[in-house]
Amino acid sequence: FYFLEILKNSSAISGITYGNNQGEFLYVARQPEGNDSTYLTKIINIQGDQKEQKHVHRKPDYSIQSQNLFEDSYDPRTRPWYNAFTEQKLLWTPPYIFYTSQNPGITVSIPSINSSDHLVGAFGVDIEISSLSSFLAHRQVSANSSSFIVTHNGSIAAHSNIETIKKFNDNGQLQLVNITELTENSRITTLWDRITSIDRKELLNGVSLDFNADGKKYLAFAQSFSEDSEWPWIMAVMAPENDFIGTLRKSKRYHLLKALAYSIAITLFLFLLAARFLKPIRKLLQHAHFDPLTDLFNRRAFFEITSKMLKHANEQKFPVCIAMMDIDNFKSINDTHGHNVGDEILVAIAGRLRSALNEKDIIGRYGGEEFVVLLTDATADQGLKVCERLRGAISDTPIQSADAEIETTVSVGLAPVPDKALDITQTLYLADQALLHAKKAGKNQVVLAG
Repeated sequence: FYFLEILKNSSAISGITYGNNQGEFLYVARQPEGNDSTYLTKIINIQGDQKEQKHVHRKPDYSIQSQNLFEDSYDPRTRPWYNAFTEQKLLWTPPYIFYTSQNPGITVSIPSINSSDHLVGAFGVDIEISSLSSFLAHRQVSANSSSFIVTHNGSIAAHSNIETIKKFNDNGQLQLVNITELTENSRITTLWDRITSIDRKELLNGVSLDFNADGKKYLAFAQSFSEDSEWPWIMAVMAPENDFIGTLRKSKRYHLLKALAYSIAITLFLFLLAARFLKPIRKLLQHAHFDPLTDLFNRRAFFEITSKMLKHANEQKFPVCIAMMDIDNFKSINDTHGHNVGDEILVAIAGRLRSALNEKDIIGRYGGEEFVVLLTDATADQGLKVCERLRGAISDTPIQSADAEIETTVSVGLAPVPDKALDITQTLYLADQALLHAKKAGKNQVVLAG
């Protein structure tokens, strides 16, 4: 639900993506509907040579409206935003057509790095050209000014007047526009001709220009950013000279002041752009340790956080236990009711675990239908009582799915962490062995290791 919250609170972005180097994928997109927004989630899970693809449609309150399995050839590793992984840096893509919405836009993306400093994938935030253009439209330097952003080859990423760059294909969908195609707009084509005639090194420092178009004189400022930089664009601001007649026009330092004003406008724009569009993706990086389905810590994050907690426990001399938990007969639930219901079971159990545990305890999704819990300040006896409470919280009340009421139980293995232990590897093994004993003894019970 974290991705959904970002979309709800960041109207400028249209979607959030995550893909890893195995080809797994998570995409959450806003879909305007009346005065509210509904949400589409696209999930690709890969287990061995099995690939499962699922669409989930959610209402404005995030409740599930519908869901279905589907098949297509989508692979996140082939998309432009995934270059953040291959190039190992934050990047803004050139404009391209989004796969799902088929609207033109750009994506700002960052590599995802695990706790071992290994690259594992990339996060991306989608920004439609219409949204970026609206952002430009509200930040003009004079009454009749206009501005645009283009790539070095002329592909338009935004224009302060979106109508200027709207172009539709035969299916009525917006398509990409190159600035050289805007032949009916002499202001833009004239300015672009001037920009492309300037030495690239000079353009990197920003250039002040005068030019004539449509019988008027225009003033402009253009600045290029290196194709290897965080902002691989050319940005330009222009306005009729008449907009500046007055005190500024009479100044002997008119051209210097005008160039300075435009340069400040572009610098301010970049600052605001970063604040508005990079903030969500930096939040994503901070939250990359969460399992997207259950919103619990993923396995990698669980190990990272428990390592820090063990160090703290050793310093403060308080006991710690590890509990391994497995949903009983989960395969049967999936086979009988389908994977969608299986996902609902996982989400419901994650919620019950959160409600039943102390805030200091750490919960993670270990994999599949397995959960792992670090019980802080708990002896073996205290840990047994907590685990019995967790088991009861799940078994005492059936889980209501969209299709049926499901009787669900869990088996739990518990192991205390030895004093002065530096990691939980051995304790996890003991807890897992205790979990196997619980399964063999009839399930729906807690077994203490040893």
